[in-house]
Amino acid sequence: MATKYKYDKDTDYQALIDRAVGNGEYGAAAVYEQQRNAKIAGEGMSYAPTLKYAAYLPYTITPDYDGSAREQAESLIGEATQSTAQDAAVQELLDALLGAEFSYDPASDPLYASYRKQYLREADLAAENALGSAAALTGGRASTAAVAASQQAGNYYRAKAADKIPELAELAWSRYRGSQDDKRATLDALLTMRENDRDAAWRRIDALLDLDESTYQRYASGMEDVRAQQEAAEATRKAQEDKAAADAEKARAEQEKVKAAAEKAAASAQADARKQIALILKNYGRVPDSLWKLSGYDAATIAAMRAGMRA
Repeated sequence: MATKYKYDKDTDYQALIDRAVGNGEYGAAAVYEQQRNAKIAGEGMSYAPTLKYAAYLPYTITPDYDGSAREQAESLIGEATQSTAQDAAVQELLDALLGAEFSYDPASDPLYASYRKQYLREADLAAENALGSAAALTGGRASTAAVAASQQAGNYYRAKAADKIPELAELAWSRYRGSQDDKRATLDALLTMRENDRDAAWRRIDALLDLDESTYQRYASGMEDVRAQQEAAEATRKAQEDKAAADAEKARAEQEKVKAAAEKAAASAQADARKQIALILKNYGRVPDSLWKLSGYDAATIAAMRAGMRA
């Protein structure tokens, strides 16, 4: 509900309002405006009350709403949304998950290097055995067939090394998937831990905001009076402006009427003066200066007319 304002009957509150507005102090202007309204009502003055700066009025804090619930909620919101101990680890895991891409390079795989070394050794041994067996059949001489058999035996084991690559790639993929799954599980655990840390604060925030809403609604209903007063003051101001505009228009019309009548009278007097002058000159009389002045003739015309009379 709005504060009740007292006033000093000797204070010019309009001057204080103008000064406050000039300094950009609209809150002070609103208070002075209320004091001016109180003075108008209390002293029975003919001025109209205004509520031009009512939106800047400070309101008395009522006992059922002191803003403490909202302040506590805002404080808890700060605590609930601030960085936690888990944030850095969560971000690190997110970066690792989002930035990870699977690739397999046999040349850098130690397991493939071990298999390749083994198969190459077996290839050399098989080639030697094949060459020796073939040579024994030809009396110890290495024939073309013996060499071909030796190469074929060596190539078999070399091919086995290459055939191992898909198996090793699949094994590397399984290790990669397992590592990613472990990271996701860790991330889920960290997120759950972080949310659990904040849940209690959010529940408290909800309760405080509900309390604040209900108490503020009771408080806000007191502001309806201010809005009603503002509407009434605006209606009064509009009526006064309309009346002032109508009065001004009426005064202007009266002035125009008086002006037209004066112009008509002046024109009639001028016409009469000129007729009298013409009659006097026709009879060779002397035209009084006052009549010349009333005629509206300029000096040259008057001189010409006098010269014509003498002639």
